[in-house]
Amino acid sequence: MGTRELNTVRTRIAAAAQRAGRNPDDVRLLAVSKGRTDDAVRALYAAGQRAFGENRPQGLKGRMAADLPTDIEWHFIGNVQRRAIKSIAPSIVLLHSFDRTALIEPWARLEHPPPVLIEVNIGAEPQKHGFAVEEVLPAASDMVTAGIMVAGLMIIPPRATGPDDARRWFAS
Repeated sequence: MGTRELNTVRTRIAAAAQRAGRNPDDVRLLAVSKGRTDDAVRALYAAGQRAFGENRPQGLKGRMAADLPTDIEWHFIGNVQRRAIKSIAPSIVLLHSFDRTALIEPWARLEHPPPVLIEVNIGAEPQKHGFAVEEVLPAASDMVTAGIMVAGLMIIPPRATGPDDARRWFAS
């Protein structure tokens, strides 16, 4: 995504927010930097983008070693392996993919665990990670009890065939 595409996305977000009666400034855009060069990240940064997401520990580690602005907010959006928790947590402001109870104990052991979004497999799709809908409240309770800040939900619905099909997942 270049700066022109970034501006197009921002315009579409603003229009959608206004249609929904929301303030466009309350919507945050997360630019996924996976597969993009450091120069592409710098260009989006120069255009005002501050939040970027990586989905692999190696990719995040490379970004941390690169000569990029230090005020970038890094998010982790991929599946987290227990062995990678200590390497990614200090570099991120939010984990978007807390997808199973096995992560609770190691995440809670961190000195300053970043907040998390609970990943919900709303369509019960076997190829996707995440908690089943009925598991979300018990898992959230266990996370909060362990000292983990739950900031919300991350839901990727099944591929929709049209707007009406998509609405049912968002309504859920």
